[in-house]
Amino acid sequence: MKAMESIRNFPQEGKVEVDETYVGGQDEQAIRRKGGAKKIVVVAIEQKGKGVSRMYAQVIQTASKENVKLFMQDHIKHEANVRIDKWRGYTGLEKGFPNMVR
Repeated sequence: MKAMESIRNFPQEGKVEVDETYVGGQDEQAIRRKGGAKKIVVVAIEQKGKGVSRMYAQVIQTASKENVKLFMQDHIKHEANVRIDKWRGYTGLEKGFPNMVR
């Protein structure tokens, strides 16, 4: 618990990959990103050399740009080299992370 309290004191830097995903197994009620019992989780993985240095993950209420932005601001340094996928929700976040690439 102590380690989790300090994560905002040590934001990720260097190469960081960010992605969002759903967890919760098979869910017939879920349609794309809406409905059902699954939870959406955003993940940031800091890479060092050929391995992973640190990983932060957080359940977010919705797959919105604002929720992902808040997560990234809390856990990733402004100047980090952030790699993302082609999800449109990341559009505009390059203002806070100028080294972001798709």
